[in-house]
Amino acid sequence: MDKFGGRERYSLKTTFIQIKTAEAEPFVRFLLDGERTLPVVFISRRNRDGALLCDPSVLADQLVGIAYVCVADDVQLSWKLADHIDNRLNAYDGTVRVYWPRMTKSDPPYRHRWWTQQRLLALEANQRSLAGELLKLVATASVTRRIPGLVRWEDVEREVTKQSLQKLQGTGAVSEDWLRQYEQDLITIENLRQALADANERLRDKEEEVRQWKQMYLQLLRSGAEAPEEALGEDLVIEDASGAIVAAKRDFNDQLLFIEGRIEKDARQFEEPELLYAAFKWLATVYWKAKTGTVKCPDLDKSCRETCQFRYNAHQSEITMGMFASDYEVNYDGSKIKLREHIGFGTSTEPRRTIRIAFFFDDARRKVVIGYVGQHQTTRKSN
Repeated sequence: MDKFGGRERYSLKTTFIQIKTAEAEPFVRFLLDGERTLPVVFISRRNRDGALLCDPSVLADQLVGIAYVCVADDVQLSWKLADHIDNRLNAYDGTVRVYWPRMTKSDPPYRHRWWTQQRLLALEANQRSLAGELLKLVATASVTRRIPGLVRWEDVEREVTKQSLQKLQGTGAVSEDWLRQYEQDLITIENLRQALADANERLRDKEEEVRQWKQMYLQLLRSGAEAPEEALGEDLVIEDASGAIVAAKRDFNDQLLFIEGRIEKDARQFEEPELLYAAFKWLATVYWKAKTGTVKCPDLDKSCRETCQFRYNAHQSEITMGMFASDYEVNYDGSKIKLREHIGFGTSTEPRRTIRIAFFFDDARRKVVIGYVGQHQTTRKSN
């Protein structure tokens, strides 16, 4: 890119672009330009000290050629932007936002992904890279993006094939009707590709809307957690299963105890973190109150299903637990304890859609002890 250059409507850069406060209006025109084909990653500055909460050089390096990385030169830029676009579409106080192509002033806020200060801190706490998150997001959208006039390798191949057929037509080996049909088939394929690209963009927007609703649901769940207000205020964002586990450990410290080393790696692939957190909350509230005799629950399975869509099972086969003790036993306070109870979501073997939580209740400590989080525990059938 540095040696040969590159451009769409605008020149592509290998470094980030500084946007001055006086450039607020032209920057908004850039965002709203219907011919812009690449997303814009905009990084604002923190109000109190003008600091950046991420390294724009790292983002620019990761996103070279597939996105513009723009950085506010001053805190005041975000205030000026509010004069030209709805503040719900703005980015300010150190936050980061992706503005997709075909942006309009009437776009719903969820269409353009926004990383708040809390979300940025949550990524850092979970040792996740914002650059990696952005690369995944932008690359996924880029795969299906269709840019009018852009020449792809497949277009070159089709043109070569077309020219070869035209040469053959001159020899009589290919009829004019056959060539006409071939060209019509190419037009049909191109129309289908355009329809697919449009459908994928709508799907991405819908997924972003769903993601925002999930975050709102998680915030509602956590607002009722029995945890200190200062703890809840640290991070109301749960992006994945790891975040759900971290939040549950913190929010329900008085009710839940996690045995270290018993959370399987595949558990972190589960793609319904709001349901996983809700399951931990059910264990820390309904189940905990039932076991301590605080509030009776006549049907734990029904309560669990209605609360978090997990199924509750109070028993495991003694034969299975004996055959696969490593999955069903834990060392706890110097003794081996069997994990007879579990709750689970999903029935497949795909870790993104299925998860199990095995546990027991410690009467002395009055805590639910989480002894396993992961896929299906081993059974005679799976073995």
